[in-house]
Amino acid sequence: MMRFDRFTERAQEAAQRAAEIIQRYGHTQIDTEHILLALIEQPDGVVSQILEILKVDVPALTERLDYILRTSPKANIFGGGTGQIFITPRVKRIVDLANQEANRLKDEYISTEHLFLAILSERNTPSARLLEGAGVNKERVYEAIQQVRGGQRITDRQAEKRYRVLEKFSRDLTQMAREAKLDPVIGRDAEILRVTQILSRRTGTPVRRPPSGRSTGGTPDCRRGDARRTPPARRESLPASPP
Repeated sequence: MMRFDRFTERAQEAAQRAAEIIQRYGHTQIDTEHILLALIEQPDGVVSQILEILKVDVPALTERLDYILRTSPKANIFGGGTGQIFITPRVKRIVDLANQEANRLKDEYISTEHLFLAILSERNTPSARLLEGAGVNKERVYEAIQQVRGGQRITDRQAEKRYRVLEKFSRDLTQMAREAKLDPVIGRDAEILRVTQILSRRTGTPVRRPPSGRSTGGTPDCRRGDARRTPPARRESLPASPP
């Protein structure tokens, strides 16, 4: 099996998922297509985020990948009937290429995006042709990785869990205001403006809770998209911590 010494936790999960996928299809060897499907199916995975940024039709991609796997031989002379799981030389090559990608990006561990880039580096393989047909290439993936990472490097095995934290645990109030999804707050314009100015600053100024009975919602300025009286800032809402 693959050595996990330099794999992140999510990369290890993908490898373990690939081992489950071969059982689903009655195969005895982990090949590149199993790895690719594991990366795509990973919940909240980096690869699914990359495909979303690239506007790839993931269900259609998964369906074509499923067809490739269903039409692959279900037994192999290397391990058929023994209950053992093997990996193909192609997968070993993918891990080597992923290691090179990690070094190129100055990362200390091999992550799921490195494995994805390694699969894209193959030539004339079912996985590479499938991704190419979906408009996915390494240049576009590098750009998407920068968006997902936000400039972070992989320095520990849990690095992928810190990607896009703001998007995962907050709501974009600016976008919600544009879509008229915020409830209005009536009156208190001066207080609302003051709070908005405080929150737009870089310094940590505490903001006290509003009096009981005040409903939460978007300010009239925010709802109207009127940011002329406040410093430029993107408005985000984080979940309130328990009292």
